Amino acid sequence: MQKKEDNTSDMKVETDLNKIKKTAEKKEDENWEFRSFLIGI
Repeated sequence: MQKKEDNTSDMKVETDLNKIKKTAEKKEDENWEFRSFLIGI
């Protein structure tokens, strides 16, 4: 039996608030569409 590869160690959580804010602003429309989708289900 093969061991399943665990990629969680490659994940990075962004902690720079300026980077998070810039990314959120760039994805504002996408985020709004996703929130609207969640409300509809």
